[in-house]
Amino acid sequence: MGNDASKGHSAALSDKEIAALIANSRLSGKEIQNMYEEFQKNGGAGDEKISKDEFRHYYKKTIGRDDDDEILVGNTFAAFDANHDGYINFTEFVFAVLARSKSDINSILDFSFEVMDTSGDGQLVSMN
Repeated sequence: MGNDASKGHSAALSDKEIAALIANSRLSGKEIQNMYEEFQKNGGAGDEKISKDEFRHYYKKTIGRDDDDEILVGNTFAAFDANHDGYINFTEFVFAVLARSKSDINSILDFSFEVMDTSGDGQLVSMN
């Protein structure tokens, strides 16, 4: 027996999560799955979240340099740690990665809101 986390995997993305990410990004289902696998490899396996330190290592690996003064990593992490628990989940991880490819704040905010508005009613509801 054993849960998926013991095998190095955690719960799969729900169809609803995948559909929301596809609808509100330029990503295909395959690209989302690839990002999810990357998320799992960089600290998300088992607990479905990445700490700031794990995110810092991911940043260094993908950008190829340290953010010694932590301005970019710190601000990106803080901006996408939506519930301010010190971790980012997969959806927050996607926002952080895609935000680097957006060029203006309105595009980033529109994209973020649309993905978080899973009901499509124009409102965000706390999950606490």
